[in-house]
Amino acid sequence: MSTLISEKRVKTRKPHRCFGCAKEYPKGSYMCRFSVANCGTAWTSYKCDVCREYEVRFLSDGDGYGYGDLYDNDPEGWEEVQAMLREEKGK
Repeated sequence: MSTLISEKRVKTRKPHRCFGCAKEYPKGSYMCRFSVANCGTAWTSYKCDVCREYEVRFLSDGDGYGYGDLYDNDPEGWEEVQAMLREEKGK
């Protein structure tokens, strides 16, 4: 079982791949940086805004997923969330 150590929205200083969708985001993107501890190992990764919103809408507390699974397992749902965020941003 993984334990969330920290989570913070940051503006990236270099390109990063999102853990949820495995898509690459350029330097200067806003992403959620999170740190996790699991089985004595700690690691840090990033999630894009679409994956963060996808988690809120479709996942329950404790639902786990692997690298790229949010997009790979539900590309239509992921793209629906992306379109919704773009529409909200345009308002």
